[in-house]
Amino acid sequence: MAKRILTLFLLLGTFLFAFQQIPATLKNILLLKKYNVPLVDIRPIQEIKVTGMIKWAESIPMISRYGGILYNNIAFFKRKFQKGATIAIITKTGLDAIPVARILEQNGYKVILLKGGYNFLFKDMMNNMDKFLTLDIIKKLP
Repeated sequence: MAKRILTLFLLLGTFLFAFQQIPATLKNILLLKKYNVPLVDIRPIQEIKVTGMIKWAESIPMISRYGGILYNNIAFFKRKFQKGATIAIITKTGLDAIPVARILEQNGYKVILLKGGYNFLFKDMMNNMDKFLTLDIIKKLP
């Protein structure tokens, strides 16, 4: 019974979320860069200052430090990216990015959500330390 409910939930999830979700792996991050897909870090600035962020990512905070959505910051997306543009977004876990992905899609953007966020990315980097040591992808904010 639980298996059926989980399957139903997963199927409904595909219909509810029009945006694409891909795992936040080092390989996927580098592929986004290779194909010039803008990567936007939507975490609060306070969080970015602690953990750093991917060097080529844009920082447009869409989530407050208390977890609320910063609706006014959609204006930054509108100034930076044309309607219809494909944009990848990343947060700490990826879960808090789901409502933001919906809002961006409602505003005409094609969204790729990096599932698992930085938590997943850092685990992937640890598992692939031999590859990561030659890359310099994380920057710290002052």
